[in-house]
Amino acid sequence: MVKIKDQNQNSIDGHNQQSYWILTALFALAIIIVPFQNTALQFTPLRYLGASPSFLPIAIFCLFAFIIRISNSNISKKPELLLLLFLTYSIIPTIWGIIIIDANDISLKFLLQKTITNTILNVLLLYPIFIMPKPTKMIRHAILGALGISIAGYILVDIIGIFAFPSFFQASHAVTTPRGFSLEQSAFAASIVTLCLVTAAILNKAIFKIIIIAIAIVFTVVITSSKGTMICLIMAFGLTFTFSNGKNILFKIIILILIAALGWFVIGRLSERFSTDLADSTSTSTRSILILSSVPSVTQNPFGVGYSGYIPAIIKYMYPTSEFMRNNLLPNTNMSELESYIQREGKQALNIKAQFFEYLMVFGIPGLIVIIIFHIKLYKIITKLPIDKSTYYLFLFWFTLLSLMTYMPALGIYFYTIAYGIMFHANKYNALTDTNHLTPQKQPPDNFIIVP
Repeated sequence: MVKIKDQNQNSIDGHNQQSYWILTALFALAIIIVPFQNTALQFTPLRYLGASPSFLPIAIFCLFAFIIRISNSNISKKPELLLLLFLTYSIIPTIWGIIIIDANDISLKFLLQKTITNTILNVLLLYPIFIMPKPTKMIRHAILGALGISIAGYILVDIIGIFAFPSFFQASHAVTTPRGFSLEQSAFAASIVTLCLVTAAILNKAIFKIIIIAIAIVFTVVITSSKGTMICLIMAFGLTFTFSNGKNILFKIIILILIAALGWFVIGRLSERFSTDLADSTSTSTRSILILSSVPSVTQNPFGVGYSGYIPAIIKYMYPTSEFMRNNLLPNTNMSELESYIQREGKQALNIKAQFFEYLMVFGIPGLIVIIIFHIKLYKIITKLPIDKSTYYLFLFWFTLLSLMTYMPALGIYFYTIAYGIMFHANKYNALTDTNHLTPQKQPPDNFIIVP
């Protein structure tokens, strides 16, 4: 009887190990192809769900992991409980949005399609954060590979021009500003910087970390000149050194003076671009109006309007918001770009281009509270790390937080999933990246998916 029990146990361990490597390989594949954010799959019935092919390995990863975790009584079910609570609560604003927001000429079928698609995108964004595989060399190499492909994308698309024309990898013509394999300049800059900061956080040697940070700065300031990325990067520098442990006050003051001087220089150079952008190219006006439109929406709908009422709510509140901006904040506010989104058939491109404000409009005050609690927990996890590690994780934390608050969406591009997963499990990544002799084959198969 004892021998039979041992055989059964060996069979279970073998099954766990096999499942572990399948999940790790799926997640590594999703990381490697995360730089591709503008593929032709978005012109299929998948629509925006197919803009990044990462959705496929991440979707399979989530489904496979969910089945294994639910069937394993030894694994905590906290992530699945959180997922259930999220899906259950989302029903409330979805129904409310359909009832209270006048959709005008937008069909109910389209709104339900957007609700289902965005719910799926949210699951693919959030669920993997809590169940990421352990940080084997496969995962770390995948992150380095994704960064390499992002840089190669700039060379191939923007310098050589091989993929500058419509193809599977680029659904539309390349534009005059650098964008690599991304949809636009700001997304490209944010993905490069995020992948650089993730890479710096998981690397061991300080010299490699500094080189990677330098690459992020060069792509932000010199190559892309993305205003949002530049400002968020400078602010992240300042906040990291202000709130990091282990530095004396004099050192912090010197660093902050240098950062303030850099910020003054950069913002001074950007002020003319902002002024022009408000009057002509209008991307700043568009983002400003969309972000501020969430404020009257949440005051009148404190529990959110759901993705069913998301687009009608933007249309409803953007005009009074633009008038308020013209009269009180930005007199040169230009709505031409935003109005072009409304006039397009299907209104697929209409969304708040800052993820946290999208969540504020969609999920209301409860969504905002959850976001705050999650980031407080994340901050505590990071600050418990050794100072040489926590500095780079804090840099990643502040940049991610600021970019999602100001100019970047997170749904459908997945590099934010990687960033938050790395930060959420920072103590485990730190423990393994400090152990150079470990290889994937030596990683234990038990409890093969990390849980809180």
